[in-house]
Amino acid sequence: MTKTNYFYTIRFVMMILCCFFVFNNPVFPESATTSWLHEEIVEKREILYAFYEKRMIQYNEKSVANFKSNIINQHFPKDSAFDTNINQLFQDAIDRKINFNLFFNSLIHEPLVLFIAMNENEKLVLEKTYKEINPHVTEIDLTKIQHYINTKKLSVSITLGSAKEKLITPIYPENQYAYPFAIHSIGKVFTGVLVLMMIEQDVLSEDDLNRPVQLDQTVLRKLPSTVREQLKKVTLYQLMIHQGGLGDYLDHYFKAIESGQPPVIRRAEDFLPFVDEEVYPIGVERYSNAGLLLVGLAIKHAYETKYHHPINYDVLLKNMLLNTVGMPSFSIVKPDNAKYNLQDPIAPFIAGSPAGGYWMTSQDLAKFGQWIYQKTQDDARFNALIKKYGQEFYYTDDDTVAHGGGIASSNAFLSVSLRTGAVLVIESNQPPGYADDLKTMIQRHVFARPNNDGR
Repeated sequence: MTKTNYFYTIRFVMMILCCFFVFNNPVFPESATTSWLHEEIVEKREILYAFYEKRMIQYNEKSVANFKSNIINQHFPKDSAFDTNINQLFQDAIDRKINFNLFFNSLIHEPLVLFIAMNENEKLVLEKTYKEINPHVTEIDLTKIQHYINTKKLSVSITLGSAKEKLITPIYPENQYAYPFAIHSIGKVFTGVLVLMMIEQDVLSEDDLNRPVQLDQTVLRKLPSTVREQLKKVTLYQLMIHQGGLGDYLDHYFKAIESGQPPVIRRAEDFLPFVDEEVYPIGVERYSNAGLLLVGLAIKHAYETKYHHPINYDVLLKNMLLNTVGMPSFSIVKPDNAKYNLQDPIAPFIAGSPAGGYWMTSQDLAKFGQWIYQKTQDDARFNALIKKYGQEFYYTDDDTVAHGGGIASSNAFLSVSLRTGAVLVIESNQPPGYADDLKTMIQRHVFARPNNDGR
């Protein structure tokens, strides 16, 4: 037996023993241990087998490179040894030095979402479909969620249920529901909703969305000259939907943190010095945190112009939206009791702006989901505005307001179905893939059911 095959054989045996322990652990009922986790493993195997046969044995260099790089890039923290092992694993499979079983069992712990995303691109296996139902979280659902979290050792806070009822926040693991997490780009939904509320209150008009963005001169002076010139031709609506041709600010901000002198953030304008100077074609979608930062500062400028007095953007957000919803845990910077990834030097310095980065509990974020649902039911104009201008966070196909966000070490997710009222919030201080898998399982089996044909 070669050294390589010996390594993979040992790993395969270890995986069998681990699976035996997981599926025979008497702490959980059999119905819980054989459903979500079993389905996840079966789906991973089915997708990977199709990829192995059609993209590796029948070698497709681009497909293999893309899937391999996605596995490497999602790994946290960065580890050159891990990268080397994944590269060698793929090469050994291509060279037929290992069989499919060894290949699969070396990847079995990678997040399901990576397999699903690959399959969406490669179109190898017919995607499963699920029928949305009226949300009702049962004790069996909670048992399965608990088992899934405990077995996979997830560090999460979740709140879920129907917007029409009292939402459920399970107390496991370790009562994390009581702690704020970073919500990352979910803050963009606050900004978008605030724009729509401004229209309802005649601070902005719908015509203003389709005119060149209006900003205070003190804001413009802090921007690169290339961005100032670009903004003469960009509308507020284009910035809202990432078509303003702007870049980001996070890269420069993160580098400043890593330099050992983290910038002090007290208000949204403090991010302006970090905005990229590069600009891109207008009207072409390009995800831009800088664009959403400027959306927030533009509506602040509109408010100040109408009412003739200055106001901090975050005060405006609290007064108009957060206090209305009732989210007392909201914070611009990391609270002392917040949960974050201790391995990430950037994580403690995540700070909020109109583009995201705020901190709060899953319970408070779920209240926002409830509020959105109720407002769309009660306020026909607001409902129409979301569907007309909310493309950054509104999904027409399933009539859902949803947004995720994260960095390499943590992530968060918010979803509210305007059709059924299903609300789901997940916050995590782990790499995104693992909480994403929990989200997938809850959406599939609590808020939906498989179609009769299983597809």
